[in-house]
Amino acid sequence: MTPASSMSVGGLIAAQRTRFLTILLIGSGAAVLVGILTAELAVSGHIFVIAMLVGLAFPVIVWRRPELGIASFILLATLIEQFPIEQLPMSAQPALIITDQIPLFISFAGSAGLTGLMVSPLEIALFVTVLVWLMKGVVQRTLRLPRSYLALTIALFVAVIVFGEVQGLAHGGSFRESVDELRPWFYLVLLYLMVSQLLERSWTVTPILWAFVIGTGIKGLQGTIRFFAVHGATPRPEAILAHEEAFFFGLFVILVAALWLFARPSRLRTVATALLPAVLLADLGNNRRAAWLILFGGLAALALIAWIRLPHRRRVITSSVAGLAVLGSLYLVIFWDGSGALAQPARAIRSAVAPSVRDNLSDLYRLQENANLQLNIKLAGPLGAGFGVPIRYVLPITDLTKTTPSLAYVPHDGILYVWLRLGILGMLLFWCVIGAAIIATCRLIRSPDERVLLFGGFALCALIAYVIEGYYDLGLSWFRVAVFMGCLLGALEAARRVKPAVVKAEPPNDRR
Repeated sequence: MTPASSMSVGGLIAAQRTRFLTILLIGSGAAVLVGILTAELAVSGHIFVIAMLVGLAFPVIVWRRPELGIASFILLATLIEQFPIEQLPMSAQPALIITDQIPLFISFAGSAGLTGLMVSPLEIALFVTVLVWLMKGVVQRTLRLPRSYLALTIALFVAVIVFGEVQGLAHGGSFRESVDELRPWFYLVLLYLMVSQLLERSWTVTPILWAFVIGTGIKGLQGTIRFFAVHGATPRPEAILAHEEAFFFGLFVILVAALWLFARPSRLRTVATALLPAVLLADLGNNRRAAWLILFGGLAALALIAWIRLPHRRRVITSSVAGLAVLGSLYLVIFWDGSGALAQPARAIRSAVAPSVRDNLSDLYRLQENANLQLNIKLAGPLGAGFGVPIRYVLPITDLTKTTPSLAYVPHDGILYVWLRLGILGMLLFWCVIGAAIIATCRLIRSPDERVLLFGGFALCALIAYVIEGYYDLGLSWFRVAVFMGCLLGALEAARRVKPAVVKAEPPNDRR
């Protein structure tokens, strides 16, 4: 190398360092100023001004860094509750209840009293993202629709959903209630379509995982604080967070395990591992049986993936699974009759074979609800009842619709709900969507790129969790779960498009 070339390389490196430091200083200063401005506006009560500032910045983010825009939806879904949490004694401590007071999923008519404005802040953000996607696609001539078995099954499922809406209105269903029933499907499909086109490289799924870790981690810290706040309280609330946290907390634990199995040391793994104790404690305090079923099912799938993709570590995996089985057996023996927070996983297993009085009451209600659903499915016929039609609870059942009016239209068992609303064809297409998504995850799991492998395994566990939560606890109707799954399915479609030549092969990670 000549002195001139050496000097030119040195000058280039120095220029890059100067540029980096300049951007860092400017970005840090801007972040401080924006933080001060936001704090001042929040203290003075100008919440709508903050929303406008964020709204102005969001289209720019989606255009310039679409992966960050998509990650924003993941962050909002994991961080902000769909409904306010009003449970004593926590209602007397408003400092602990912050995120559930943000009306992200509630229409402006319901949250701000703007009559006739039936859209929510989330839906405005979705519309903005759609406009940016369309404009960017037209300008850059990249506008296209996904072409895969997953895209085909989703398109057919959408057609059946449209027919279900027409069918429901023809049967005298409520248009307002049908819109609320359609919203989670609308979020899922629209986000799938946009994310599948906005993400262009496999590494862009990393911000999505970061957003999930940060949002769920913060919720875990919030749940930990609430856990200690209500510890020893009489009566103790049955749950300290929203029901959907069972879905997110279970997936968080699975992601941490996947990061240790498939990924190299990284900041994401360090942060997720540091937040894991808080998430576990919040999950214990939230007292949801579905959380542990999701965790058990996801970890079993993760162990199978590791067995197939990491043949050089099969002995370690076998030993770990055997050790966990022994520890799990000892845990069940010790906590089988327990009732505290640490006994919640044992209670989830015990409820399947020897349920307690509380579990019996819950199980009895679900059995009565399912019996009524099966009767309604027979009465609706092969085409289904359609959306917006009230469920006829003819058989004996405890009436909970007075406290939870939505149960008159959306039951706990989401699988039977799909059958009731969309008939046999809708049920078959729903399972076709799940099956096509599982096949797509298996293709990613075969990738030599550890990032793609990690995301494929995580997506497969998320699909398992989606079905479990949908079957047990309204999982198919929760807006937050629908937003998360829409982004995940879209990212799955985008990662599928990566050509093998682009994927960077990594040597086997056998140092652990």
